[in-house]
Amino acid sequence: DAATRAAAIAAAQGSPGVALEFVSEALAPVHNLMQRLVREGDAGFILRGALSAEIGGRPSRQRIAAAFELARAVLAEGVRTAPRAQAAKIIEAHAAIIRLGTEAPTYNYDPGLLAMEIGSLLASAAMPREAAH
Repeated sequence: DAATRAAAIAAAQGSPGVALEFVSEALAPVHNLMQRLVREGDAGFILRGALSAEIGGRPSRQRIAAAFELARAVLAEGVRTAPRAQAAKIIEAHAAIIRLGTEAPTYNYDPGLLAMEIGSLLASAAMPREAAH
């Protein structure tokens, strides 16, 4: 559909292979949740739980790799328009996503916990909703 196609093109950042993987892995709901995590944060862990459920409790290696690539793309896109304070948070989260994504194929991480950690890193890039007093 048009929404999936638009999201795949945005997430792929010009890579036809990534766009096809996005569509084949049905990542449109994952993409929406990732964008919300970066925009809104997740103080109540609700979005992270939803993201973990969408990625799957036991995702295949291909699906978890696609989730890492998508998370990286969401952060890269977000840094372009973010205020300076948030841009620094996005850059830190992006570096952590890349580091974790390179470790994931060879380390013995639980796939379900990896999905939750992706969500936590995305949420860490969000600006606080209100100033601390």
